[in-house]
Amino acid sequence: MTTTMNQQRSTFEIDENELAAKIGVDRRRIADTRRETLTSGKDFIRVARGRISYSEEGAARLMAALGLPSDATSILTKNNGACQEQARETATLIVVCLTRNRRILMAREKTAGKNSPMLRLVVPRSDFFWPGMEVPGCRRDRTSIGLWRYQGRCPRKRGKW
Repeated sequence: MTTTMNQQRSTFEIDENELAAKIGVDRRRIADTRRETLTSGKDFIRVARGRISYSEEGAARLMAALGLPSDATSILTKNNGACQEQARETATLIVVCLTRNRRILMAREKTAGKNSPMLRLVVPRSDFFWPGMEVPGCRRDRTSIGLWRYQGRCPRKRGKW
């Protein structure tokens, strides 16, 4: 029984959250369309904690029902070079100010001017980050606008790496 369940889960590899982020459609709209047009077990399954996984055919049907072009299924493949290149986009950010949230800093790109928009930078802990610090290797988060992530060690002293 468990081998058939594992085989079934391996065919349902496309997560609904990732699908919504990649095609740029609100998850509620995807859920409404899923309820109206798709069948459970054939096009999608419910995984632990309410997560939804789609088969490739189910994702293609969903995108057709949403009115997206049929060639949009190419963005669903995990080996898509363009998506991987966008996900790897990194930059050096300069901390502008601290926030009340210990995991978020306000920053600007190093190459941008002072009139550039402020970006939210998510860090493990902001205790030793200080305004004016350069934070290298920050990656743009593709799920939300203006959000960047830093994954690495935090400074050991205030304002110094």
